[in-house]
Amino acid sequence: LMDEIKPKLAAASLAEKYCLETYIPDLNRAERLVKYEKALLYAGNDPLLRGWYAYFLEDMEEKIENVKIGLKRFPESSLLNNMMGYLMKDKGDFDAAKNHIQIYMTAHPDEPNAYDSMGDVLLASGDTSQAKEMFMKAYELSRNLSTGPEDFFKTSKEKADALD
Repeated sequence: LMDEIKPKLAAASLAEKYCLETYIPDLNRAERLVKYEKALLYAGNDPLLRGWYAYFLEDMEEKIENVKIGLKRFPESSLLNNMMGYLMKDKGDFDAAKNHIQIYMTAHPDEPNAYDSMGDVLLASGDTSQAKEMFMKAYELSRNLSTGPEDFFKTSKEKADALD
């Protein structure tokens, strides 16, 4: 991957350069964060950068605040709503978690991950019956993707089967 990235760095914008540099395998968490911070200086509205930056932060409140910044600009973002859903789940705010995952499901109804994520939130909130339905929906949708079946979502089926 690094061999493919190196030639692109010469013509990359500063935001792209810093973002691509986050893929350097030797970087630790703090070094990656610095690269994402620099990339955000030049592309502050990029939802993917915002999401990855928040992912590498350690403080929960900082993560939430950064995802909120991204959601103000891109309220339909699958990445940011999914991330906020998990952050709210981890805080124990299941209503907020469900709300963000529901936005994700509404804006991107054909994405299996939306349903798998809702299954995780429902399971954490104690609703095993609906969680199982969501896991199975994720699995079924993953079988019919235009790019072909996505094996990653076999995990969704395993989660559903574990609830029997």
